[in-house]
Amino acid sequence: GIIDREQVYRTYLDLGYNEEKAEWLTRFTEMQNSETDRDLTKAEILSSYSKAIIGQGECREMLSELGYSEDEVGILISMKEYTTVKEIKDREEKRIRKFFLAGVYTENQAINELGKLDLVGAEQESLMKLWDSEKLAKLKSPTKKELDTLFTNKIIEEHIYIQEMRNLGYTQKYIDWYLALIAIAGAEE
Repeated sequence: GIIDREQVYRTYLDLGYNEEKAEWLTRFTEMQNSETDRDLTKAEILSSYSKAIIGQGECREMLSELGYSEDEVGILISMKEYTTVKEIKDREEKRIRKFFLAGVYTENQAINELGKLDLVGAEQESLMKLWDSEKLAKLKSPTKKELDTLFTNKIIEEHIYIQEMRNLGYTQKYIDWYLALIAIAGAEE
């Protein structure tokens, strides 16, 4: 349970401290506990402010009552506002990224949405380059077997088949071999 000041003082006496040291330790304990309470209360006040449960004026007043100077109150509120705005921006940025990668937003739409977040051109450009590379990494290409089927069924022409095989990493020597194999299989039919 919670013990009062007198019980704290008596405990220090019981531990063998003289009256002067017991008093000093009791004051220190009170200070330490009130500082912890003050920090906890400050966090609750700033949280309430960021959630718009209380207004800025009320937040300033409550922090001042906790013993913070006017400058400290201003800094605490500014830091909380910055953190809140940054969290919102980060969430919006993630949403825009998700929509762009899914193809819901074109590049121009994504840039317009990023502009609404007050991101400067360099930040927008950097994000778009990153997202473009993510998008390209997710692109799928037909497999060799699928390319063979597309070519033998005359869905793609030879020059497209050759280019796609190069994209898969095949050298011209192997491409020529596969073309010869496809030609033999076609002649047997």
